[in-house]
Parts: sequence; structure tokens; C-alpha cells
Amino acid sequence: MRALRGMPWLVVLPALAIVAWSLLFIRSAAYDAGTGGFAPYAERQLEWALVGWAAFFAIAFVPYDRIARRSDWLYGLGLLALVAVFFVGTSVNGSRRWFAVGSIRIQPSEVTKYVLVLFLARVISQQGEKVRTWAGLGAPALATFVPVAMVLKQPDLGTALAHVPVLVTMLFAAGARLRHFACVGAAAASALPLAWFFLLHDYQKLRVLTFLSPEHAANGGAYQQLQGTIAIGAGGVLGRGFEQGTQGSLGFLPFRHTDFIFAVVGEEWGLLGTLALLFLYALLVWGLGEVARATRDPEGRLIVVGVATILVTHVFVNVGMTTGILPVTGITLPLVSYGGSSLFANLCGLGLAASVGRRKVIVWSAPRHTPDPTTELGPGGVLAA
Repeated sequence: MRALRGMPWLVVLPALAIVAWSLLFIRSAAYDAGTGGFAPYAERQLEWALVGWAAFFAIAFVPYDRIARRSDWLYGLGLLALVAVFFVGTSVNGSRRWFAVGSIRIQPSEVTKYVLVLFLARVISQQGEKVRTWAGLGAPALATFVPVAMVLKQPDLGTALAHVPVLVTMLFAAGARLRHFACVGAAAASALPLAWFFLLHDYQKLRVLTFLSPEHAANGGAYQQLQGTIAIGAGGVLGRGFEQGTQGSLGFLPFRHTDFIFAVVGEEWGLLGTLALLFLYALLVWGLGEVARATRDPEGRLIVVGVATILVTHVFVNVGMTTGILPVTGITLPLVSYGGSSLFANLCGLGLAASVGRRKVIVWSAPRHTPDPTTELGPGGVLAA
């Protein structure tokens, strides 16, 4: 038990509860009423959960500064993986995002999000007060733009855009000026027409049009979202019960074990179940906030802020698209959606935060004043003449 001393349990316990509960969600989503059988999603997710938790504790027991010192190497390897996926990766539904190793598919962009957090924490903390100037924003922005461009090329718009809040939040936590964010935001808004014509694919445009004008639902753009909201509405307050959902088992709800797992929660566990899950996420983020508040090391604090931002962004976007308040983007629900790469990466990120939490590093802004050892003190501690 001495080895677990200092472990941030407000991070560990909510994450453990979410992962354990997610196995029930995935088990329900794996049921096919047509065949009367279950796809082996829950069993595979359990295997990844065991691997992920082993990685969590392995990282948590390594001083985070040792890992951060190698962030440039990790960042380089991450970029190489994103490049390699275009040449030796596996294409699924028109997107080339995965490496196939036998029956296992590995998505490098899930891991590189947390590698980027490590690298940004090192780059931004080294900028110091310079981060309050335009010059100090260049290096972090460039470091973020490179993997974003690569992920967009896969194409994976949702994951690519999820990098942006990470950069903004970490810069804000480091003391960047709000007027700089306002200028960049205005420039990004003015570039939206160019993004529409030259960046978005047809299916992505259809999703946006469906969200803005429901009449496009006739073109099929709203089918996933419509079935998701139907499933959540059918659950009512208490839900239909474990493995009693129909939208998924009858095949109406696509991607029910991955992107739309929240709809399965809503149908079978009802409003109370979804609120309980969101409460666990809130508790997890609060625990991460406590870790960030407790450390005085700027780099460690930025690591935790980046990890928390990834989780909050994914939860907000996934729940938003499932309930119809945001366009469908294909972002998974962290620690819940089926997918080994996502689960493993999220637990590794939480392991980094736990490593920061176990080491309350205090960095003094200025060295303590110590008397000159050659100075003699007179009686009563008064300096001798």
C-alpha cells in the first residue's frame, strides 16, 4: 500500500467506475436481435481495459518529468506514425486511420493527442512570460497545426478539431492574452467559407446542413442522429432495462457500440443513467482540477490541463451530437465507447495526470535568501559591524 501513497484517487476511482460500467453498455450494444447472439465487443474491450490500466499504473509510477524530457522524441514518433498510416494503414469506410495487426486495429491519432499534450506542456512552459506575446504563440500553434493537418487528411475532422481546444486551454492556463485568442478566433471565422469549399468532404457538408436545416434529413444526413435521439427519448426517466433496448438490437441505431454508445445508455438506463454517467465524468474532471491546483510546477499543471481538456471536449461533442445539439462528427465517448486505441490512450493520459498528482513539485519563482556564510551575527542576531 505504501506504493500507492499519493495516488490521486479522485482521478482513479471515477475512471475505474466509468470503464467498468462501460462494459455493460458495450455488452448491450453487441446484442443482435436478428441472430439472438452477441458480438464479442465486451470481451475485447475488457482485454484492452486490462492493458490500459496496466499502462496507467506503469506511467503513474514514473516521474512525469522523465517522460516530459523525451516529449520531442515522442512527438516525432507520433508524426511518423501519422505519416505511415497513409502508406501501410487500413482503410475503413473511406478513411485511412488504422494500422491492422492481425485482428487488432490501432489508431495512432488517439495516442498522438496525448503526445501533443506532453510536447505542448514542455514548449509552452519554456516560453515563460513570452507566451503573452504573439511571438510566444508561434511554436505551440505550429506544433498543433502539423498533426491537425495530418489527421484532417485521413480524413477525421472530429479528432482534428479536438486538438484546437487543447491548444487554446493550455495557452490560457499559461497566461496567454485574451485579445490574442479573440484575433485568432475572428480570423478562423473569416476562413470558414474557404474551409467549406476546400476542406470539408461531401458527407461532412451534409452533416452540417442537416444540423442547420432539418429538411436535409430527407437525404439521409440525419439518420444516425435521429435514431440516437429516438433511443434516448424511448428510455424515459428510468430506462427500459439492461439489454432491453430495441433501437440498437433491431439494427436501427448505427455505430451503437462506438460513436453512439450514449444513446444505448439513454435507452436502457434512462435519464437517471445518463446523469449518473455525466456525474462520474464531472467527478473525474474535478479530480484532475484538484491535481492541477495542487502542483506548483507549470509543466505538470499544463499536462493535467491538457488531459482534462481532451476528456471534456470528447464528452461534450459526443453527447451533443447524440442528443442533436451538435452536428455528427464521429468522436467517441472517452472510456465508454468501444475501441482499444481510444481506451488505451485515455488511460495513458490519465496515468500522466496521476504521475503529476503523486509528485507535488514546488517551483520557487526566486531563490530563497540565505545569509552570506562569511557574515558574522552579533548578539541577538544583529549583524556585527
